[in-house]
Amino acid sequence: MRQLDTTLENGRSGQEVAKILPADNKPKRTLPKTHKDFWKERLERRCYTNEGELHEVNEYSIRIQYLGKRKSIALGTTNADAAAIKAKDYYLTFVAKGWEEAERIFNPAMIIIQG
Repeated sequence: MRQLDTTLENGRSGQEVAKILPADNKPKRTLPKTHKDFWKERLERRCYTNEGELHEVNEYSIRIQYLGKRKSIALGTTNADAAAIKAKDYYLTFVAKGWEEAERIFNPAMIIIQG
């Protein structure tokens, strides 16, 4: 099957359209999941309510979804770079060895929040 050289809407090729788009509208390249900055962009600080007041946890956490499971993992650090590296290492271990093994390796006493 032959790919079309032009788009159906306006008859221009993708290269022609890319040349006329402003720089801020061009698609941004995403980092691979093996790069710590991929995870740094996804770090979060969990919040909770106590006696009607909203509180933010100091330490970073990350939400990871893999093989139909989604978990929020407390990373145990207030340093964003260290948290991003931990998140990356966790993810790579989940992929290579599975959820249970990753939890056992990194912190057997860690509380994993399902959700």
